[in-house]
Amino acid sequence: MIFTLIKNELIKLLRRGKTWVVFGLFLALITGSIFLSYYGSKDSEYRNSPQGQIESLNRQIDLANNRIKDAEKSSESWAKEEVINSKQQIEKDQELIKIQEDLLKNENDPNSWKKNLENEKENIEKTLNDKSGNEESKQYQNERLEAINYYLDNDVKPIESWKFNAINYLKDIIQVLGLIILVSGIAVFMSDMVSGESTPPTLKFLLVQPISRGKVILSKFIAVVITVVSMIGGLELLAFGVVGVVGGFDGTKIPEIIHKTYEFDYSNLNRMGEPMIKQVTNSGFTATRGDALLQSFGLQVLFIITCCAFVFLISALFKSSMTTMALTVIISVASTMACMVSAKVAKVAHLMFFNYGRSGDVISGDISGVFQNPNFNISLGIGLMIGTIIFSYVIAHIVFSKKDILI
Repeated sequence: MIFTLIKNELIKLLRRGKTWVVFGLFLALITGSIFLSYYGSKDSEYRNSPQGQIESLNRQIDLANNRIKDAEKSSESWAKEEVINSKQQIEKDQELIKIQEDLLKNENDPNSWKKNLENEKENIEKTLNDKSGNEESKQYQNERLEAINYYLDNDVKPIESWKFNAINYLKDIIQVLGLIILVSGIAVFMSDMVSGESTPPTLKFLLVQPISRGKVILSKFIAVVITVVSMIGGLELLAFGVVGVVGGFDGTKIPEIIHKTYEFDYSNLNRMGEPMIKQVTNSGFTATRGDALLQSFGLQVLFIITCCAFVFLISALFKSSMTTMALTVIISVASTMACMVSAKVAKVAHLMFFNYGRSGDVISGDISGVFQNPNFNISLGIGLMIGTIIFSYVIAHIVFSKKDILI
């Protein structure tokens, strides 16, 4: 019987005009993001090319020459220092231009990337030998050195994060959708899943049949979860394939450090006198970009189910679908924004499941830096979301079972 109910609910969802309107809007969002990613990558490719770097450095030199001219007109004490600093900057930029010109000459050399990495490795090793560097900088340099050694030892050519390909695209779109978009979209889609059917004859007729209310609401929940996960995940995978055909699927073997942890740095205080956070030395481990992406996608699916459960609960509590939609959006947006702008609220950001929508940052551990809260971790996020799903469904089940639908 439960499978028949689920099947009927799925058919009903697929016949709703709202389902296809929301699907169309999401498809438009995905399509637009593909074009934005493509043209953005082209712009980044030029800016990061030797020619683009040379143009940028020449602009910096022009600005420095203008600062020198303005400073030479002044008799103030700062002017002399400005002239000295600007001339030193010009010398550095001119040296960088020479490096970029050499790269431009060897641009067609298939092994040029190895030479670039070897030069970068040499510079990093010099920096690490300098005892004056700060700990945070050395942490980053060590991670970069580890990645360079991986590229060279395994003969793997680096794939820049701005390159237009399937791996980079899916990673970025998962991050973008996690910024309130998923919660809001799901709220619009299923706001009337329960509340909108408190009075229709279809539900009244169903409830007078020899079927328990528990089975009715369970079938609704399972059907909507299947629909939402299929809609979002399916379109993401479709976009992944389309982008892959155009830009390739390179990058799965690129090393990436994930599961990093953070702690308060009491030697580094902000303007409010509160400690900033820093990455725990040697925390996390090196995986591949493909592994990190797979974990991010899995965590996103769990987040989607959690959003469905939360909206399902609100829909069961209120008869008005507009109230359900408005309340869900307000709660999600307000809680996320409060965590971003208020240091006090940010201290409990790790206890709000909305903040785990950026699954890529959660997997890497960088979500702690976003909210300046070192208490984020993957296990807590998974436990919090599973707990939210169970709590939301149980309360919705109880409310639905006891509610007088015929009123």
